[in-house]
Amino acid sequence: MALREETREIDGHTFFARQMLPLQAIRLQARLAKLIGPAAPFLAEATKGDISGAVNAVFGALNPDEAITLMTDLLKTLTKDGRQVGNIDVDFVDCELPTMYKAAGFVLELNFKDFFGVLKKAQEGLAKR
Repeated sequence: MALREETREIDGHTFFARQMLPLQAIRLQARLAKLIGPAAPFLAEATKGDISGAVNAVFGALNPDEAITLMTDLLKTLTKDGRQVGNIDVDFVDCELPTMYKAAGFVLELNFKDFFGVLKKAQEGLAKR
């Protein structure tokens, strides 16, 4: 299996991501599945670019330590402006908080596009009822 790679410009910064190894992705997907419930009502807005409701719902379901661990696990898989992300506070000091969320979303999209596509379709189906 070849790991996908992608580069994306986010808020004036260049981010590079490589798809996670399968077991790493499964571990993260299991953690994410527990968070989807509270965010489900906000998925339609998130697909249109307004991620605030989904982010607030997800982070509201986490205690602060879990939230920091999740963001760290996502962001450390990136390179930002040609440097591997290591210390989140140092590497993102020149960014606004929404940039961190967008970068984390980039990692999620690269690794779980099918997973989130299914959720999006489910949400659209619910919206039609």
